[in-house]
Amino acid sequence: MRNWTDHEDVLTAFIRGGEKFETDMPLGKYEVCYSVGTQWYGPILDFGRFTAFRCESSFEFTADATGYDGHTIELIFQRNGNLETGPMAGEDF
Repeated sequence: MRNWTDHEDVLTAFIRGGEKFETDMPLGKYEVCYSVGTQWYGPILDFGRFTAFRCESSFEFTADATGYDGHTIELIFQRNGNLETGPMAGEDF
């Protein structure tokens, strides 16, 4: 998760396929960048070439008198899904 305005990393997580990951996020507006693959090569190479993606939409985490509003994101490629993504250069990941 990166800050929408300055693109600074706010959260980094390694999530194994099929597992859930839950966390609290600071209030704010973020972009989701992620990398996928079957072989992990480490934090410099990630999963190898052509594996990084960026969500086209922002995600806002807000609070009001009734409580906090957040998001649930399922990173599963699916036909007619509602999470628009695009490729991302590895050096930008």
